[in-house]
Amino acid sequence: ALIQASCAFFLLPESPIWLLRHRNNESALRALKRLRGVSGDVVSSSVQSEFHSMQLAHESDQKKETNQSNGWAALLEPEIRGMLFVCIFLQIFQQLSGINAVVYYTPHTLKLAGVPRLFRRFGIPQNSAAILASALAYAPKIPTLLVAMRLMDSLGRRALLQLFIPCMAVCLFSLAGVFSHLNGQQPVSLDSSGGSPPSWIPPTIALAGLSLYGVFFSLSLGPIPNIISSELFPARCRSAAMTCSLASQYIFNTLVGFAFPILVQQFGSEVVFGGFGVMCVCAFIFVQKFVHETSGSELN
Repeated sequence: ALIQASCAFFLLPESPIWLLRHRNNESALRALKRLRGVSGDVVSSSVQSEFHSMQLAHESDQKKETNQSNGWAALLEPEIRGMLFVCIFLQIFQQLSGINAVVYYTPHTLKLAGVPRLFRRFGIPQNSAAILASALAYAPKIPTLLVAMRLMDSLGRRALLQLFIPCMAVCLFSLAGVFSHLNGQQPVSLDSSGGSPPSWIPPTIALAGLSLYGVFFSLSLGPIPNIISSELFPARCRSAAMTCSLASQYIFNTLVGFAFPILVQQFGSEVVFGGFGVMCVCAFIFVQKFVHETSGSELN
């Protein structure tokens, strides 16, 4: 946290739009040059063009603001209210897909799925094996973030949601299937026995499903709700709208995190993970109906 705060304090410039709104044009241009990686006194044509468009948009906003509300009051306008509805529900679906319940309880979930048995031959204790499996499950998320940065503008935000939310649902339903299969069973061997599948298959499916779920989340519902929230709103109410959007995320994060162990105890893991999968299906339908592409659109 201290490293992050230090980087923000020393490396992150002030928002050019905020500086323009406070009549500090020179600082706004310097901030934009810094954000675009332009050094020295020379201003590239692309930066100059972008800065000019920002000035025009700011002047246009100032003219409109005489007849329009700002800040929190602007959220009551029908058009802004509709955009806020989209952003809040994207944040809600992000949490109802189960991501933080999975993250908070990954070792416990993997133990319930029998994943530590896969490491038994290496002499690793159950708890240590669960932590090791958690690390293996989340390792692919690191390079996935780099892929997401590349795809965000090439494919677009809406296309990534449409492509990877169904993949998240498949992973969650596979986890639900594993827990349903293991419910009430106590396999004692990793070999095939009778008509049952070898006992290494369900834990392997659980580990792969959990890992791929994290990958697909990082490509869709992970970053995109926040990106869309920052792109949809005009400058006059962007901060208030972002506050509402992020507040809904944290509220449902808390609710899901507290409710997950209670629901698992009450209904079983197969029902809870199946419910997360159903929420992903609902999120996909919501994206199809309400979410429009913002990639390539001007911020103002």
